[in-house]
Amino acid sequence: LEPLPGHLDRPLLGLDPQTFDSLANDLDSIYHNGALINQSYPYLLLKPANVEGTAEILRLACQGKATPVHHVSTISVQDFSSLELDEELMVPYHKHLQGGYIQSKWVAEQLVCIAHQRGLPVTIYRPSRIVGDSEHGIMNTQDLFCRMIKSVITLGTVPDSGFYDNIIAVSDVSRFIVNASLHDDIRGRALHVINPSWYHSDQLNEFIRQEGYDIKRVSVESWLQQLKQYAIEDPSHPLASLVPMFHAHNRDSDADPLASSAPKMSTRHTDAIANSCPRLPHGKLEDMLRTYFDYFYASGFISQAEPKDASRQD
Repeated sequence: LEPLPGHLDRPLLGLDPQTFDSLANDLDSIYHNGALINQSYPYLLLKPANVEGTAEILRLACQGKATPVHHVSTISVQDFSSLELDEELMVPYHKHLQGGYIQSKWVAEQLVCIAHQRGLPVTIYRPSRIVGDSEHGIMNTQDLFCRMIKSVITLGTVPDSGFYDNIIAVSDVSRFIVNASLHDDIRGRALHVINPSWYHSDQLNEFIRQEGYDIKRVSVESWLQQLKQYAIEDPSHPLASLVPMFHAHNRDSDADPLASSAPKMSTRHTDAIANSCPRLPHGKLEDMLRTYFDYFYASGFISQAEPKDASRQD
């Protein structure tokens, strides 16, 4: 791999040349899970970490002996308007690569695929939305999933147009990737690391109602205007920084193929190693949300709803 422009005068991966060479000689495998995740940043702000960082990882893998690279990407690079999504290594360019984060992850994958074509052993893992651990519910409450939940509770409204999503516990993702990485026959392949059960946003909204929060459905335009006004009045609102992203998304009526149906995703590569690698569990949405909401309450991320009937008989 040729040096990247601007990288000649600084150490690769922030390491001095001696440490870099030592790692290259000693490593047996590289698990590349590092990325800057920000749904409101444009591609150019995410490129240094997500694209150029991946290029440096590949250069480390090519230094001396060829070191297998296990690259963690995202299913969001796929074209969800397709009838079925195969576990293909290289995803062709498509018009649904919306937003800087997804674009940066797609470009990073292209680098990994080029490295594979040049002889480097690689595997790409494409997980769905990664949420908290399955036992204790501990998670990053600043991610989009948590911010959406808090915005619904804070605003008391949800858009009347729903969507399909797929969430999987970080503990299940990490366990699967480690087990799968021990199989030589997955080299040169991509694997969909997903919960076999997709859910619709209406199911999440109903769970929130069952927790005692009053929420109502409004038009997408009304919800966006309410969100924007709330963000102006309270810049600390959990979705304030995402207002531009939602407005841009709403302007493109074809931006979200998941609004109509859950995609059919092939798992032929993951199924091929099922005998020696535990299958990803079917995480029932209600059970997962129970664990996560208990953590939200315990951590103070959200407050439990007040009882609807506070009256008492003397």
